[in-house]
Amino acid sequence: MSAARSKRAHASGWSSGGLETFFAMSTPESGTVPDNTDAYYLALGRFIDSFAAVEKLLLTCMRIWCGIPDNIARAIFSGVRTDAATNYITRTLTVTNADQSTKDDFQYIFTQLGHINAIRNLVVHYGTNFSDSENISS
Repeated sequence: MSAARSKRAHASGWSSGGLETFFAMSTPESGTVPDNTDAYYLALGRFIDSFAAVEKLLLTCMRIWCGIPDNIARAIFSGVRTDAATNYITRTLTVTNADQSTKDDFQYIFTQLGHINAIRNLVVHYGTNFSDSENISS
Protein backbone atom coordinates (compact mmCIF):
# COMPACT_ATOMS: atom_id res chain seq x y z
CA MET A 1 0.00 0.00 0.00
CA SER A 2 1.38 3.40 -0.91
CA ALA A 3 1.92 6.14 1.64
CA ALA A 4 -0.75 8.32 0.05
CA ARG A 5 -3.29 5.55 0.28
CA SER A 6 -2.32 4.85 3.86
CA LYS A 7 -2.76 8.52 4.82
CA ARG A 8 -6.12 8.63 3.06
CA ALA A 9 -7.35 5.61 4.98
CA HIS A 10 -6.17 7.14 8.24
CA ALA A 11 -7.75 10.53 7.49
CA SER A 12 -11.09 8.98 6.62
CA GLY A 13 -11.16 6.89 9.77
CA TRP A 14 -10.97 3.69 7.75
CA SER A 15 -8.86 1.22 9.65
CA SER A 16 -7.65 -2.30 9.20
CA GLY A 17 -10.95 -3.33 10.83
CA GLY A 18 -12.42 -2.89 7.36
CA LEU A 19 -16.04 -3.77 6.80
CA GLU A 20 -16.62 -4.97 10.34
CA THR A 21 -15.78 -1.50 11.66
CA PHE A 22 -17.91 0.20 9.02
CA PHE A 23 -20.95 -1.95 9.70
CA ALA A 24 -20.56 -1.61 13.45
CA MET A 25 -20.54 2.17 13.05
CA SER A 26 -23.58 2.16 10.77
CA THR A 27 -25.75 -0.15 12.87
CA PRO A 28 -28.52 1.76 14.69
CA GLU A 29 -28.24 1.91 18.46
CA SER A 30 -30.50 -0.34 20.47
CA GLY A 31 -33.92 1.23 20.98
CA THR A 32 -33.66 3.68 18.06
CA VAL A 33 -35.21 1.37 15.46
CA PRO A 34 -39.01 1.06 15.47
CA ASP A 35 -40.62 -2.36 15.80
CA ASN A 36 -42.01 -2.25 12.25
CA THR A 37 -38.65 -2.10 10.44
CA ASP A 38 -39.11 -5.55 8.88
CA ALA A 39 -42.21 -4.29 7.07
CA TYR A 40 -40.32 -1.15 6.05
CA TYR A 41 -37.38 -3.09 4.62
CA LEU A 42 -39.69 -5.51 2.82
CA ALA A 43 -41.53 -2.58 1.24
CA LEU A 44 -38.20 -0.90 0.40
CA GLY A 45 -36.97 -4.06 -1.31
CA ARG A 46 -40.17 -4.31 -3.32
CA PHE A 47 -39.90 -0.66 -4.30
CA ILE A 48 -36.28 -1.04 -5.45
CA ASP A 49 -37.19 -4.16 -7.44
CA SER A 50 -40.16 -2.39 -9.07
CA PHE A 51 -38.00 0.62 -9.91
CA ALA A 52 -35.45 -1.66 -11.59
CA ALA A 53 -38.28 -3.12 -13.68
CA VAL A 54 -39.32 0.40 -14.72
CA GLU A 55 -35.74 1.19 -15.76
CA LYS A 56 -35.73 -1.97 -17.86
CA LEU A 57 -38.99 -0.90 -19.51
CA LEU A 58 -37.49 2.51 -20.26
CA LEU A 59 -34.58 0.84 -22.04
CA THR A 60 -37.03 -1.31 -24.01
CA CYS A 61 -38.97 1.83 -24.92
CA MET A 62 -35.77 3.54 -26.09
CA ARG A 63 -34.89 0.51 -28.20
CA ILE A 64 -38.32 0.41 -29.83
CA TRP A 65 -38.59 4.16 -30.50
CA CYS A 66 -35.05 4.25 -31.91
CA GLY A 67 -35.60 1.11 -34.01
CA ILE A 68 -32.46 -0.56 -32.71
CA PRO A 69 -32.14 -4.36 -32.45
CA ASP A 70 -32.15 -5.69 -28.87
CA ASN A 71 -28.52 -6.89 -28.78
CA ILE A 72 -27.21 -3.55 -30.08
CA ALA A 73 -29.47 -1.57 -27.74
CA ARG A 74 -28.12 -3.51 -24.75
CA ALA A 75 -24.58 -2.57 -25.77
CA ILE A 76 -25.36 1.09 -26.46
CA PHE A 77 -27.74 1.81 -23.58
CA SER A 78 -25.97 -0.17 -20.87
CA GLY A 79 -25.75 2.01 -17.78
CA VAL A 80 -28.34 4.56 -18.93
CA ARG A 81 -30.38 5.61 -15.88
CA THR A 82 -33.90 6.92 -15.58
CA ASP A 83 -33.26 10.63 -16.07
CA ALA A 84 -31.11 10.09 -19.16
CA ALA A 85 -33.52 7.50 -20.59
CA THR A 86 -36.48 9.86 -20.27
CA ASN A 87 -34.48 12.62 -21.97
CA TYR A 88 -33.48 10.29 -24.83
CA ILE A 89 -37.04 9.13 -25.36
CA THR A 90 -38.39 12.69 -25.28
CA ARG A 91 -35.83 13.80 -27.89
CA THR A 92 -36.58 10.74 -30.01
CA LEU A 93 -40.31 11.52 -29.92
CA THR A 94 -39.49 15.03 -31.11
CA VAL A 95 -37.25 14.07 -34.04
CA THR A 96 -39.58 11.28 -35.18
CA ASN A 97 -42.51 13.72 -35.21
CA ALA A 98 -44.62 11.67 -32.80
CA ASP A 99 -48.13 13.08 -32.41
CA GLN A 100 -48.71 15.58 -29.59
CA SER A 101 -50.96 13.19 -27.66
CA THR A 102 -48.15 10.63 -27.46
CA LYS A 103 -45.66 13.30 -26.40
CA ASP A 104 -48.07 14.54 -23.71
CA ASP A 105 -48.64 11.01 -22.38
CA PHE A 106 -44.91 10.37 -22.14
CA GLN A 107 -44.31 13.80 -20.54
CA TYR A 108 -46.88 13.08 -17.83
CA ILE A 109 -45.35 9.66 -17.10
CA PHE A 110 -41.81 11.07 -17.11
CA THR A 111 -42.75 13.90 -14.73
CA GLN A 112 -44.19 11.40 -12.24
CA LEU A 113 -41.21 9.11 -12.71
CA GLY A 114 -38.88 12.04 -12.04
CA HIS A 115 -40.54 12.64 -8.67
CA ILE A 116 -40.30 8.95 -7.78
CA ASN A 117 -36.66 8.81 -8.92
CA ALA A 118 -35.75 11.80 -6.74
CA ILE A 119 -37.14 10.07 -3.64
CA ARG A 120 -35.53 6.78 -4.65
CA ASN A 121 -32.14 8.50 -4.95
CA LEU A 122 -32.51 10.10 -1.52
CA VAL A 123 -33.36 6.80 0.16
CA VAL A 124 -30.77 4.72 -1.71
CA HIS A 125 -27.90 7.18 -1.41
CA TYR A 126 -28.59 8.72 2.01
CA GLY A 127 -30.54 6.02 3.84
CA THR A 128 -33.28 6.41 6.36
CA ASN A 129 -33.04 8.00 9.78
CA PHE A 130 -34.99 6.02 12.34
CA SER A 131 -34.14 8.33 15.23
CA ASP A 132 -37.44 10.16 14.73
CA SER A 133 -39.65 7.07 14.90
CA GLU A 134 -42.84 9.17 15.13
CA ASN A 135 -42.56 9.76 11.37
CA ILE A 136 -42.86 6.06 10.61
CA SER A 137 -46.39 4.72 10.57
CA SER A 138 -47.07 1.23 11.83
